Amino acid sequence: MLRVEMAGAGGYGLAEERDPEAIRADIAQGKVTAAHAREVYGVE
Repeated sequence: MLRVEMAGAGGYGLAEERDPEAIRADIAQGKVTAAHAREVYGVE
């Protein structure tokens, strides 16, 4: 048996409507880079 877990998914809703604090938590946990958050979510 092989199990692979990856961060991220298609999700639902508009990316720009995501809670900025949740995005910052993702950055802090290494789930997304700051550059990706800036490009996709508009979060610094």
